[in-house]
Formats: sequence, C-alpha cells, structure tokens
Amino acid sequence: MPAHGFARGIALFNQGHFFEAHEVLEDVWREAAAEEKKFLQGLVQLAVAFHHHSTGNNTGMRSVMERGMKNLEGQAEGFCGVNLDPLMQCLNTWREALNKGCAPPALPQIEAAVSQLEMPVTLSEVEEARRNIQPVALRTPLVRCNVEAPCELYLKLESLQPIGSFKIRGAANVMALTSPEKLGHGVLTASAGNMAQGVAFCARRMGIPATIIAPETAPATKTKAVERMGGRVIKVPFAEWWRTFETRSYPGVDATFIHAFDDPHVMAGNGTIARELLEDLPHFDAVVIPWGGGGLSCGIAAVLRAQAPKVKIYAAEIETGAPLAASWAGGEPRTVDYRTSFVDGIGSTMVFPTMFSHARRLLDGSLVVTLKEAAHAMKLVAERNRVIVEGAAACAIAAGLSGRAGHGKVVAIVSGGNIDLDKFSEIVSQAD
Repeated sequence: MPAHGFARGIALFNQGHFFEAHEVLEDVWREAAAEEKKFLQGLVQLAVAFHHHSTGNNTGMRSVMERGMKNLEGQAEGFCGVNLDPLMQCLNTWREALNKGCAPPALPQIEAAVSQLEMPVTLSEVEEARRNIQPVALRTPLVRCNVEAPCELYLKLESLQPIGSFKIRGAANVMALTSPEKLGHGVLTASAGNMAQGVAFCARRMGIPATIIAPETAPATKTKAVERMGGRVIKVPFAEWWRTFETRSYPGVDATFIHAFDDPHVMAGNGTIARELLEDLPHFDAVVIPWGGGGLSCGIAAVLRAQAPKVKIYAAEIETGAPLAASWAGGEPRTVDYRTSFVDGIGSTMVFPTMFSHARRLLDGSLVVTLKEAAHAMKLVAERNRVIVEGAAACAIAAGLSGRAGHGKVVAIVSGGNIDLDKFSEIVSQAD
C-alpha cells in the first residue's frame, strides 16, 4: 500500500476535506494488496458519506456510511495502521443520531498508528529550529516567476542566503543543538559544496574548525568559498566521498560529523522553508524541490503533510543521476549510473534507505528533467527575474515550467545560486 498516499488521505479526512480524502484514498485502494482492499474501501465509503453530510444530503450519507461500516467491521485491530475501536464507536453514535433525528456528534477522526504516519521531524522541532537559525539565516522572499508557463510559478529564493544556499538552515540548527563539548574538536561534513559552506560559515561564527570531505568533481567555486570561510577541504574519489555519508566519519579527523541530509535536526532546519511558504502563500497546489540526498524535500514535506495535506509534493532530479525516480518505480532503493554535469548539487548513484522510506511516505513522486531543460530554466529566470540559479535549483524550476507538477499555483524551491559565473555564462549562452 502506498503509505504516503494513505497518510495524506487520512490527514485530509481528519481536517474535514472529505471529497479530497475520498479521491486520495481511492487511488491508494487501487494500488493496494488484495487483503487490504476491503478495509480501504470502507474508508473511501466513509469519506464519501461525510462528504454527503457536508452538502446536506443525510439520506445519501446514511446508506454509504452503512456500507463503509460493514467493510470495516470484523477487521483486525490496527489493520492498515488504524485504531479501529474509537472510529467504530463514533460511527455507531452517528448512526443512532441519524436514525433518531438527533443532533449529530463531533465529526469522526481516524487515529493512525505512528508507524504509518511517522514524520522525520515534528512541527514543534521545526518551530524550535526557526528560533535557532534566526540569527544566521534569512527569511527568503517568495516571488512570482515572470514567465509564460502552464502554471502560476513562484520561486522561493534560497539563493539569497548568506552562503547562497538553503543549507545554512540545517547547518545552523544542528550546530545550535549540539553541545559545546561535542563541538570542541570542530565539525566534519561530506558535501559537494553547499552544505560545506553552511557548516564552514557557522563554524567560523562559533570559532571552531571545520573539515569538509568533497568529491573530486566538486566545483572550484564552491570549495574556494569554503576555504575563504576558514574551512579545510579534502577532495576524494566519488565512492570514498559517498562512503563518508554512510560511516559518518573520516579517517584521521576527530570531529563531530554533521550529515548533509539524513539528520532530523538538519531536516527541521529545512522545514522552516515550508513554514515561510505557508505564511506568504497560504494556498498553493504543488511544490517542486531539488532532490540531492532528500533532506530538503523531506523536511519541507513533513510540515506540508501536517499543515497543507492537499499540496502535491514532488522531488526534482536530473537525467544524469536520478536514483529516486528509479527507486520509486522499483519500490525499493535502486542504484543508477551517474555522470557529472553542471548540475553538481544533486544527482548520485543511489538513495539512502532511510531517506527513501521518508520519501515514500511524504512525496508524490520524482520529476526528472534534462540538462537542456535545466539550462533553459537558468537562462529564463536570469532574463525575466534577474536571478542567478545553479543547476540543482534550475531542475525544480524546469519541472514547474514543464507543467508536470500541475497547472495551478506551483512553488519551485530555488535551493541555491552557487555557480561559477563564467560557467553560468557559457551555459545560458548555449541554451535555447
């Protein structure tokens, strides 16, 4: 059963969006295993029944609710992660009220087990992160993209952060929550450039050393920026760099490791972006987020699933290395071929199993764009909005421009703008 759809459907039901809940849960029902279908059909019928009630059609409600209750009755306790007893008790009370013509009780709530709806971070952790990063990170603007597109496209300009990237949010939060004793020997991270700058920037403010393990393919623009901030960069082969993410250490470096994406404190810092989005644009239809390791996508999605369950959430990947799309299609983490390109902030050979698990619960899929589409997006935004974006951010914009994220209000997370200006000029001069 697609857990992310199930979680979204339940959230919509509990917020009283019964018609939308019915649509989402029906999609889940179609993809579910045979033994799950009867129970899920019951939930779909409940959503339809309470939609009838919301329109004043209590006659239609009564018959559909009876069928839904019949499909739920006798199911194993906790099946599909739902606490069945309180739901059935509430529905029985509703049935009695309808039969007697009495005032109905409170609307039912579907209590789901933590295993089904568990989020990588909580709203309270995101609010704490917001306080932690306030002295360091900017509250970035959300602007309309001045282009003709299938959707009403908005740009969340994380490229305007002090380091030119959203990574400062996660780095600042995790370091604020780390004890002085652990920070005493300095910090260590693995990064192709943007998390490296976030960690180095915060480390300089705190007066501690920072060591960065970077792939040999990391652009000089980003590694030089780290060195200007006082960070030490160690370049290694791609496989050795990726292994640093897995081991969370590097031989000969005694320092506290800060993971670029697989860390709840980092994801909480990233989740503050979603809080700002909801304040600036309370109603939007979809968001597209560059997928590197997944920490940005999952941090934002954790907030939106809790506070705006109608919003579609897509990862954006590049054709030169799109492991999430391949893993999504295969139902498990898959390894793909990877080749270097000007899109250096995202793209890899594989997805971390923990991050894939989060993605399956939280996202609606991955949109893969071509290098040509990314270059076109870079040129278009520079011409129309006078904003310089790096390749990773361009992938989110390109996905939005393609119409594949929908035709309403779509937000593209402009994750960063750290690209060598000569390289940028070369790319946009050759773009269509």
